[in-house]
Amino acid sequence: MGLQSLRDKLLQAGLVTQDQAKKAEEAKPPPRGPKAPDRGPDRSRNRAQQAAPGRPAPAKSLSPEEQKKREEEAAFRERERMLNRERDENRKRAAEDRKRLEGLLAAAEKHEVTERGDEAFHFTTRRKKVQRIYLTADQLRQLEAGDLAIIDKPLPAELSFALVTREGAERALALDPKAVRFYNRGFGQTFGFKAEAPPPGAIEAAEAEEAAPAAEDAPADDGSQA
Repeated sequence: MGLQSLRDKLLQAGLVTQDQAKKAEEAKPPPRGPKAPDRGPDRSRNRAQQAAPGRPAPAKSLSPEEQKKREEEAAFRERERMLNRERDENRKRAAEDRKRLEGLLAAAEKHEVTERGDEAFHFTTRRKKVQRIYLTADQLRQLEAGDLAIIDKPLPAELSFALVTREGAERALALDPKAVRFYNRGFGQTFGFKAEAPPPGAIEAAEAEEAAPAAEDAPADDGSQA
């Protein structure tokens, strides 16, 4: 009798009907299982978070050999970068120089005055060497007045000079001011005047150098003339 349920006792005592006992049995909540033990923090979730893609891996320490190799590779890449930049700059300067020389030659050929006279006029080159050009008296006046000028004429095999009009001088100034050997621009702007005057004795030395070949080619005096 000890194992007899409460429902059977109530039915036998006539305290409840069969239907009432059945409804009470159906309304009874299901038995609760044993409570799961508390295992602390969810370690599986932590492991999943650590293995998540995109998360950086911990830095690996390098050996001295590996560190030295990495530094040498970085230095090599830096040297290559500097050399490539230097090559690019050299190519750019060479292209600019070529364009400048072509422009100077075009200006000299377009605006050159080819007529020459007997009057010697001296000027200095870029290397401060005295150079001579023969002009007419009228060209000398125009040169001093600024209507004519002397500029560099860069030929393929040499650097020559040209007597040009004012337009040619202005074109040369725009391309390279150092290419203007003598020009009275006006308004206090002069090229090849006092600032670049030849040193003392330079003109005489240039004249002597120019006359030397003529003296060597002259026939020697053998004393046959009285």
